[in-house]
Amino acid sequence: MVSPDGDPWLAEQLDAAMAPYVGRLPESELAWMRERLAEALLTERRGAELVRRARPRVVEASGTVAMSAARSPGAGPSSSPAQRREGSGRGRVAKKGQ
Repeated sequence: MVSPDGDPWLAEQLDAAMAPYVGRLPESELAWMRERLAEALLTERRGAELVRRARPRVVEASGTVAMSAARSPGAGPSSSPAQRREGSGRGRVAKKGQ
């Protein structure tokens, strides 16, 4: 049995999905439906992808993020203005100064 007990957001989504059936189906059917839905969302590739995309992103604070001055080679885009590229707005990319 798969359980979303450790995930309050997912448990809330499951409750909302089951709400239209409460009072219309026996408790045993509701429990089976909820368990099957939770299992699909937690174990199947497509279900896990849907949960990942639907889950709200957590932003603890907004503002400026300080980047370390020392970057290892290949760690990401260069911060050097000579190596940055600017878009022309016409689907092509030109180096700065061209």
